[in-house]
Amino acid sequence: MNCRSFVSIAAIVCSSAACACAGAGRASEPLVAQESSVPRSTKTHSQALTIDWQSNPNTEVRIDSFSVPAESRAEFEVKLHENIALLQKQPGFQGHAVFEKTSGPTTFNIVTVAVWQSPEAMKNAGEKVREHYRSTGFDMQATIARWGVSASVGSYHAPPSLQ
Repeated sequence: MNCRSFVSIAAIVCSSAACACAGAGRASEPLVAQESSVPRSTKTHSQALTIDWQSNPNTEVRIDSFSVPAESRAEFEVKLHENIALLQKQPGFQGHAVFEKTSGPTTFNIVTVAVWQSPEAMKNAGEKVREHYRSTGFDMQATIARWGVSASVGSYHAPPSLQ
């Protein structure tokens, strides 16, 4: 087969109060670190994430891009880490990475990637998240509007013909 079957993403969301780090790519590329106002108790840890498309062609990836205003960043980060903790408990969850823009013309400054064993696992997790929101009275649409956040979200797979 002429396609690359492995993608490796390294991401760290630090447990220290001093940083929220995210990064990816080749070993020579540095991770991005910056001050974070997220309380220590809400941060999660992530290990290197390896996606083996060849062994699991049903892998589904959710990629969400956000434009988060500076004045909403702290609240956004708290909810981001709460969501990651919820997703990590769902069947079929294989890992995640959070990226922060370092350059380029896009208005999106935060990108999240969540990897699922299958489209069904991702769909079931989405239902659980919505159920959690309902049970806690969290209104995602109203909160996003209040924060002034814009988003572009989507689900992806890796067809061998494109690799």
